Amino acid sequence: INAEYMGMSGSDHDYLVDKQVPDLVDDLMEKLLKERPDDVVGFFNAYFTGGRSGSSSGPVKRAKAAGPSGPRGPSSKNALSSIRGGARTIDWQEFADKLPTSTSPEDKAKRKGLFSQFDPNGNGYLSLAEVDKACRDILCIDSLFNAKPAIMRAFQASKNVNRGSRAKLDADFVTRSEFRLLLVYLRRYFELFVMFDMIDEGDDRRIDFNEFTAALDKLETWGIKIYYPEKQFKKIDKNGGGQVLFDEFSEWALELKLDLEDDIDDDEGDRPVKTNRPRKSAPISRNKALPGGRGGGGGSGTSEGALGSLRGGSRTIDWANINSKLPTEKTPIQTKKRRELFSAFDPNGNGYLSLAEVDKAVKEVLGLGDLFDCKPALMRAFQAAKDLNKKKKRPRLDGDFVTWPEFRMLLVYLRQYFELFVMFDYVDAGDDRRIDIMEFKAAVRRMEEWGVEVDDPKEAFRSIDKNGGGQVLFDEFADWAIKMQLDLEDDIDHTPSNPRPKARKSAPPSRPRGVIMGQGTSAKALSSIRGGARAIDWAKIAEKLPTARTKEQRAYRSALFRQFDPNGNGYLSLAEVDKACRDILCIDSLFNAKPAIMRAFQKAKNMRKGKNKAKLDADFVTKPEFRALLVYLRRYFELFVMFDMIDEGDDRRIDLAEFSAATEKLEEWGVKIYYPEIQFKVIDKNGGGQVLFDEFAEWAIEKALDLEDDDDDADELLDGPPTLPDPKLDPTAYKQHEKKRAKSSPPINRRGKAKAKKPRRNDSDSDDNSGGTSKGALGSLRGGARDLDWAKISSKLPTEKTPVQRAKRAELFKCFDPNGNGYLSLAEIDKGVKEILCLEDLYNCKPALMRAYQASKNLRTGKGAAKLDADFVTLPEFRMLLFYLRRYFELFVMFDHIDTGDDRRVDYEEFQEALSRLEDWGVQIRDADGEFRQIDKNGGGQVLFDEFADWAISKALDLEDDDD
Repeated sequence: INAEYMGMSGSDHDYLVDKQVPDLVDDLMEKLLKERPDDVVGFFNAYFTGGRSGSSSGPVKRAKAAGPSGPRGPSSKNALSSIRGGARTIDWQEFADKLPTSTSPEDKAKRKGLFSQFDPNGNGYLSLAEVDKACRDILCIDSLFNAKPAIMRAFQASKNVNRGSRAKLDADFVTRSEFRLLLVYLRRYFELFVMFDMIDEGDDRRIDFNEFTAALDKLETWGIKIYYPEKQFKKIDKNGGGQVLFDEFSEWALELKLDLEDDIDDDEGDRPVKTNRPRKSAPISRNKALPGGRGGGGGSGTSEGALGSLRGGSRTIDWANINSKLPTEKTPIQTKKRRELFSAFDPNGNGYLSLAEVDKAVKEVLGLGDLFDCKPALMRAFQAAKDLNKKKKRPRLDGDFVTWPEFRMLLVYLRQYFELFVMFDYVDAGDDRRIDIMEFKAAVRRMEEWGVEVDDPKEAFRSIDKNGGGQVLFDEFADWAIKMQLDLEDDIDHTPSNPRPKARKSAPPSRPRGVIMGQGTSAKALSSIRGGARAIDWAKIAEKLPTARTKEQRAYRSALFRQFDPNGNGYLSLAEVDKACRDILCIDSLFNAKPAIMRAFQKAKNMRKGKNKAKLDADFVTKPEFRALLVYLRRYFELFVMFDMIDEGDDRRIDLAEFSAATEKLEEWGVKIYYPEIQFKVIDKNGGGQVLFDEFAEWAIEKALDLEDDDDDADELLDGPPTLPDPKLDPTAYKQHEKKRAKSSPPINRRGKAKAKKPRRNDSDSDDNSGGTSKGALGSLRGGARDLDWAKISSKLPTEKTPVQRAKRAELFKCFDPNGNGYLSLAEIDKGVKEILCLEDLYNCKPALMRAYQASKNLRTGKGAAKLDADFVTLPEFRMLLFYLRRYFELFVMFDHIDTGDDRRVDYEEFQEALSRLEDWGVQIRDADGEFRQIDKNGGGQVLFDEFADWAISKALDLEDDDD
């Protein structure tokens, strides 16, 4: 919709050229179809008039509600209140003066001197802690210092800018060449934090929908008019948690170029805005084909605009343009084009294309916004292409990347899966990226045009819906469409050298009507299982599942396979296996354990990966995989019995209370749980607070759990992971295992230096992981150390050298190290203290955490330690880390007792007032002035925690009421 074409101008009609026009049109058409008015013109007038005046018939609905109140994070309350009072209370001119970001000679000279002040060690690297401290002590901008999320985000954005010949692990620091951008980002992200905080009325550093809706007027003054708050909120809330964190808000704000109306802006060239983002002043037009250019970015979803445009008709898609940009022919000219294209896709020049690189290149190199917006098609094409080159010399880890020999097929698959996604989107009328039975039935005629006649839509839908969830996802639709050779009637088809995958000679078997997967396990079966595994005839099950490699068992398996396969096509579907468990094996208890059958089928169907197996056969179990299927049926049924014995609530989920109550059972099955809460979090990978069967099964196989009274099979686990030796029972085997793991991880680069995996950063933890200490924590500490449960803290920090404590430490280290690379970063330790140890008091004392980390990470300095390993805590240093956590936390409690001003500094008056308290802690001070000067090493007139901790350790101070 173009304002000039419509003959409209002026502010009254600005919304017609806004990027939310597709949403407006969707809403309008929905109302139009529902009401079907005789007077269409009158309907339009009433609609837009109502919308502009705020009546219920219009498209704009704003619900105002006050945000919830709650405890604040690390930023000080004074800073927050001043920010909320208005950005005018912030001296923006002071920011501009103290952050020299221009390229003029004067500012360059200022930056050079400022960098030297930021870098007291003189090593040319700025850590996050140094930047954080410099904002307070050198720049002296308290409002910026209190905005920890802004500092964190600015540091993360600038430290990876210079990617030239620098060492790989140097990416954790800001260098001199990146310093100007650090200052630019500090200014920009602080401005965004001010906006964020003005919206966050509840002071919980999260924006809920009510707060977002109440801030629509503010957002309009900052440059964006919101017509559909609910849709816009969902777009910002990428993790779907119902609340917007600062990281999510800042990314969205940068995309839309929000600008605080009363700050002093930087030069536009220095603004850290995202590339290829629309300016806030310009109307955002839609791409003529698919609206891929709507600023969708690299998210995992597919924009609603893209979906709407696809539904409008694939004739709007320029298929000739797409084909011309994907050189898939085997001619010399096309091969040369592919070679150049691969180099453009691979900016690192390492010969490996990651999913992120492919995703970015589709947009920026190929310029195909339509394809870029269809993330499911991109994902499926990448997965299909990355495993094609399976030569013996290929390293195992290369299976996660696309290499040059696989690149041609990647382009083929991109074209193929994009076409399939266009069809999928035609059928998906509800725009929820799922096809239900009603949508499928409505698209039967359309499918006839694409080349398949559906006689029984209900039966066909069941055959596509493999997981029995009642909805068809894109992956399921794509598998079915390829088998049925669906072809979009108006696209430009593949060339003869790139044919579509051929369907198998015999059609894949359909799901019998009587068997519907995923319906759950009958209560009768559950009760019998819970009554005890002894009620199950394990010998009978072993007898009916011939898994041995003898001649007799092979013959039995061959006959059994023919019974499982009534169609005789050599392929077993999930429905056929499910039905055979009941009708042929006649094992009702196994038939009722649907999750076990599902897991066994998924595990077995991909066992055979040789040359002779067709690519699409991975959805069925073939005869060579049949023995593995029987083995897995037995194994996963045993695991399901254990799972069900723990699941007292019969809801097929295990919560923490049920897991804790089952520790004795688990010990009988082969694993002793020292920390139920910690182990539960390890199993619960998605963090949902409940363990599903898939998560339990994976953990149980890793721990080699064994039901004490079943009749075990000798070779149950075909490819299960080796069990970890118990350091308490078999210390020699455990040491050998750790040596093997140390050799294999981390990998070594060309310079002979160990490379540590960078820890994954979880968006949901980013705001809590700041460097400040919450006021609530300070208040509770000041109330008295007697409020702290020192016995609980000591019990959660196993620092003794006994075998039991060593075993506990080994288990704890693995929980702290989710990447399994043997290195703990500060972020992982910080997160582990909160989520694994659950010590909120310690977690809130960031200075204690930081000091303990710094003290322990340099302990291992022998020949075996790489130089760069000093930035991480390893297993040999882990005991001392726990020790230092306990010690520095105690010192911080003392420090906080003395610091009555809550400014994290002890001045001379506070020190004098605390003399009697210091005497209780073990030191008698005769000359208060001299002693204070001795502690205050930098002569600033105030004692920081680092200075106090050094002095307290030298004086052997001891808190009188802690449990030493």
